[in-house]
Amino acid sequence: MSDDSNRRPATQLVTLGRDAGVGFDYVNPPLVRGSTVLHADVADMRSRVARRNAGEDGEGGTPAAYGIYGTPSHLAFYKALTALEGGHRSWAFPSGLTACTMAILAFVQQGDHVLVPDSVYGPTRRFAATRLPRYGVQASFYDRASASRAAPRWKRCSGRNTRLLFLESPGSLTFEMQDVPLLAQVARGRDAVSVIDNTWATPLYSGRWRTGSTCRCTRRPSTSAPLGSDHRHGHLQRARWRACARRSTTTGLTNQPGRLLAGAARPALDGRAAGAAPRTAEALIAWLKRQPEVERILYPADPGDPGHALCSAT
Repeated sequence: MSDDSNRRPATQLVTLGRDAGVGFDYVNPPLVRGSTVLHADVADMRSRVARRNAGEDGEGGTPAAYGIYGTPSHLAFYKALTALEGGHRSWAFPSGLTACTMAILAFVQQGDHVLVPDSVYGPTRRFAATRLPRYGVQASFYDRASASRAAPRWKRCSGRNTRLLFLESPGSLTFEMQDVPLLAQVARGRDAVSVIDNTWATPLYSGRWRTGSTCRCTRRPSTSAPLGSDHRHGHLQRARWRACARRSTTTGLTNQPGRLLAGAARPALDGRAAGAAPRTAEALIAWLKRQPEVERILYPADPGDPGHALCSAT
């Protein structure tokens, strides 16, 4: 199979996740459920465990060692997500919120400080405000920073213990845009990591890893992203894979294979995100603009939206 990175996104959405070398040729990889794995002998078991403990993983070619580390169904899904996002590795969680919270917890410890945007997904905000302090981690909330004010605002809001900058662009419900590449650059200059919730942009509109963020987490319920699935899961794209992988496996947070059926709807993502969805949204917005009851339209793709310039630049 040719290098997936050389294919157009629409082609990737149809073909990613297939592996002719595993003994089946179905359009979508079948579900594989299991926990305990059979090994050829004790030496084989020890070799797999040693490779796992050394940081290797199934997505990188290591044979399965235990169900919590992923079955072939997980690995096909992870490979597809990694290729779409242009990241290093992926992981699936039981919920989108878990993906966001585990991304934060992977990089912080007692005494650290995190910055979170006001427009962040509500449950993530609640976690930062009420749960992180129980671990000795403080959170501050900032409003959308424009390109010209990003560095000064960081200096005012952050401290020497600021370890993580959380981003979400567009923001949940208000759809405020952030200058993600610039903010990620500012964070790196302060020796902090940047984590972005990429739910609304999807890999088709976020510029893949050109945003410069360390880690991406995505919520994929059918109500908030055009994946076309009734199942909910979250995934992380990790440039710093080891820190996140250790947190994921030690807590036992792995999505069930059955919920990975969302991958079967992946081929429709391009048609929905780049075709039917925008056309429907634009027609609806045009109608809403004519209604006297409507005060403002929150849609960054609209030329009159304050975030339109940043939206067009992604």
